[in-house]
Amino acid sequence: MEKQLKYPILMVHGMGFRDRKYLNYWGRIPAALESAGCQIFYGNQDSNASIETNALVLRDKIFEILEKTGADKVNVIAHSKGGLDIRCAIASMDWEIRLHQ
Repeated sequence: MEKQLKYPILMVHGMGFRDRKYLNYWGRIPAALESAGCQIFYGNQDSNASIETNALVLRDKIFEILEKTGADKVNVIAHSKGGLDIRCAIASMDWEIRLHQ
C-alpha cells in the first residue's frame, strides 16, 4: 500500500473461529495492513451465535472503534458468516442518532 487508509479496519471472522492472539484466523493480512499503517480491530463475536446476536456485538464494536479513533467511518473486511453478521449490524444501526450524540 502506498497510502495509509483514512479509516480503521474491522476484521470480522466467519464460522467456527474466534479472534485469538496466537491462532490468527486472518493469516498474514493484519500484519501486512498494520505494516502499511492501518489500524486493525477485531469483531470478537461468537461465530456460533445467531446473526442477530453477533450484529449487536459488532454494532457496539463499531461505535467503540469510532469513539476510540475519532474516525467518522470504519472499513470492514468480513469472511463467511462474518459477512452476514456485519451486514445485519450495519442495517440495524441508527446512524444519525448515535453519531451525533
